[in-house]
Amino acid sequence: MGKRTLKSIGGVASVIGAGITWYGYSGFAKSQSMISALNAGDALFGGSSSKSIDIWSGHADNYKIVLIIGAVILVVGIILLVSGFVSGSKGQEVHPVVTSNDSDKYDLTERLKKLDELKNSGLISQEEYDEKRKQLISLL
Repeated sequence: MGKRTLKSIGGVASVIGAGITWYGYSGFAKSQSMISALNAGDALFGGSSSKSIDIWSGHADNYKIVLIIGAVILVVGIILLVSGFVSGSKGQEVHPVVTSNDSDKYDLTERLKKLDELKNSGLISQEEYDEKRKQLISLL
């Protein structure tokens, strides 16, 4: 996956995760407030609101789950976003910018010699050698 894709997916996931987390938190807080109000009403007026308290407790439990799911999506989104900024995919190659002065030509010559040594010593395959040589020559 490329840097741009990671940044895009990470950004979208972070926003969605933050929204879901906020929704879960606000619903949980509302449920807790209702449970507190029902308990206070029972204490003041001597009634029994146990069925209502049970219902709101169930809502609170559901909102906890929503909050956790939102937090997980948010964290994954942030990880993807950060990884998009930190590094690209391993398959992507970075092509250095080369100016056309004598020291750069010398550097390319040395790199071609080193590449030849790597192939001759068996550290890289013929295919890897050909691909890298083609890239280096295109910089001349």
